[in-house]
Amino acid sequence: MRSLALAVGVGVCALQLAVTGCGTTQTDATSASPTKLSDAQLWDPCTVSDDAISAIGLRPGSKDTNPAVVQWSGWRGCGWRTDNYFLTILNSNHTMTEVRKNSYLTNFQDVSIPGRQAITDAEKSSTSDNCIVTLPTSKGTVEIIIRQAVGAPSAGNYCSIAISATKSLNSLIPQ
Repeated sequence: MRSLALAVGVGVCALQLAVTGCGTTQTDATSASPTKLSDAQLWDPCTVSDDAISAIGLRPGSKDTNPAVVQWSGWRGCGWRTDNYFLTILNSNHTMTEVRKNSYLTNFQDVSIPGRQAITDAEKSSTSDNCIVTLPTSKGTVEIIIRQAVGAPSAGNYCSIAISATKSLNSLIPQ
């Protein structure tokens, strides 16, 4: 089980490092937060209730308070799983422009989440199916990542799953 968590953590770490480093300033027009936030000011995705996690088909008992395996300045995260996939929520200081410029990501698509304009994308080098929904918030960007569990059968369209989960959790994510 730890090797499975490590595989997920490695993917999350690579994603975090590829988004232009760890401590950027929010200054572009597509960000909701105009100044750099300290780690303490970032939203903690682990505050999402067990009921909300259960409602989207995840196991609350699978909560991982450190899905990146190591701590990164400028990021907070939490993850959960089903038998077929992981859902990770990350909050960072990065802007939507920085996310769009991230060479580690591909297949950017605009998507409407009630009250927000978000994007979906995917990790280029992932060995599993994955999809990321990124939202601008007053606390930086929030990413909802769906990644197929290693060796598990596909759960279907991972972007559909990520968008549905984001819409369900939307009211719990800072505006």
